[in-house]
Amino acid sequence: MEHDRVPYPPRRSPRIAEQARIREKMDMINERRRQRRHEMDPYQRANQLQQRRILERANQSLMTIQEIEAFREKRRNQ
Repeated sequence: MEHDRVPYPPRRSPRIAEQARIREKMDMINERRRQRRHEMDPYQRANQLQQRRILERANQSLMTIQEIEAFREKRRNQ
């Protein structure tokens, strides 16, 4: 083979860049949450968990049947 290099740069899907950006953003959010969790005392942490559960239940009551099934499937796969 004459050429061992590709004459043009490989095409990259814009979706890959978008997914990487979203992943990076989620990593930053998760890191912030992790740091905040360490700063909280047990009472605040329990209160935050309780608030999160309340919000999850409220969101579930607003979901369609298909969304609920998808959510349950996602939970099972974790």
